[in-house]
Amino acid sequence: HSYIVGCPRVAVPYDNKEQEARYPCEGYYMAMTLLAVKLVEITELFSLQVPPSRGTARGCSRLQVKVGISSGPVACVVLGLIKRFYCLYGTTVNFAARLSSAGRHGVVTLSQEVAREVTVRLPSPLTSSNRGEVLLKGLGMLEIWDVLLPGTYLNRLVNGNEGAGVFGHAGE
Repeated sequence: HSYIVGCPRVAVPYDNKEQEARYPCEGYYMAMTLLAVKLVEITELFSLQVPPSRGTARGCSRLQVKVGISSGPVACVVLGLIKRFYCLYGTTVNFAARLSSAGRHGVVTLSQEVAREVTVRLPSPLTSSNRGEVLLKGLGMLEIWDVLLPGTYLNRLVNGNEGAGVFGHAGE
């Protein structure tokens, strides 16, 4: 399943003054990135009981998440008066979805624009890695960045520390 988180501007789609103003990038990109980091960390705490299927035994499967963050204009539709439903459309949404698809489990993948603001200010122990140009379906070759979280399953495998648990605790 895919989920989209929109910026605060999405909540006021009919406010022309708000929509036409330059978006205040300071702090928003970092806030989106740190939200994504928390989602990855929380997801790592869960595992799912998997029913046996053809040729596999019943077991435990790790719940995994991939996150893509992009920034830019979107079109929004708000349906309903009491229980509102928001739909976001546009190249920015497609770009974020492609970043997520090209991403790896346990990693937050950023567009170059977002990475420019975030990677120089990442709080320790988060690190970033330029993945270079990657072919994104329908968008071509684009430079993307990963935010790496210490203690996630992928990073434990990459660093050869598979026995350490989430947040460095042993014995998951």
